[in-house]
Amino acid sequence: MSRDAERIQEEIAGEVRGLRPRSLASDYLRQAADALDAAGDPGHLYRKWRGSMPLRPFGFEMMRRWARLERFGRARTSVLFCALAAESYVNEFLAAFALSKTRLKEFDRVSTVRKYTHGTSEAYGETLFREGDETTAVLRRLFELRHLLVHPKPGFGQPALLEPEDPALEERFALPELAEYVVIVGGCADLMAWRAYGYGTPDVPGTMLWRARDAVRKFAAERRALPEPDAELGPSLWEFVHAQFDALQRLPDHPDTSWTRIREARMAGHGDGPAAG
Repeated sequence: MSRDAERIQEEIAGEVRGLRPRSLASDYLRQAADALDAAGDPGHLYRKWRGSMPLRPFGFEMMRRWARLERFGRARTSVLFCALAAESYVNEFLAAFALSKTRLKEFDRVSTVRKYTHGTSEAYGETLFREGDETTAVLRRLFELRHLLVHPKPGFGQPALLEPEDPALEERFALPELAEYVVIVGGCADLMAWRAYGYGTPDVPGTMLWRARDAVRKFAAERRALPEPDAELGPSLWEFVHAQFDALQRLPDHPDTSWTRIREARMAGHGDGPAAG
């Protein structure tokens, strides 16, 4: 029997998981998504001029350059908060299981990616993240970029207002790449939350961003190019996400499904709350 199946059977039998402690993980992920949204929003990028547009073409070109600087700032914010969220989620997961304080301190000295590949496996008793899979590849790119941002060296940065753009930098901070960071960190949160705290305890922003990942990717793809100063405002990232999430097919309510059995066991054991252990 897999570890997941064991945990589900334990909950059906009435075992109560610990309550989720206060954490900044969800807030960090939401802030990362908000920054991605702002990086693709002409209303934000050109907010200083939307009420009084300067003359074409010189005025528009200067606004584009200014907006490019603003987009780079929002992109940096998204990367940094994605990295903060990724580390916060895995630290929270490791702390939810019976690892000793000594072992937790040892994991604090390893990379965040290693916490995902080795720490979660040790804590949960089953491999959740494998070295070289899609998730760890994206996490590695995220933390490499985060390292460049928090340990800056001369020569790395956004060109000044009147300098030509840097295609390599533009590609590194392209919205589709930022969207992958948001999606994958959301997927990590979705995968770890219920395993740590039991069925019915999702990480709300993580679950929404992961399960509506096609919407996140669509938003980023449609806004990859810097918008024109007079571009019409479109739906926000969260409007994209809510629309797809609401359209998702709900899990069927069948007597043989684990989620139905867990819910019925909880109701039978302790009113409409968790069954007594």
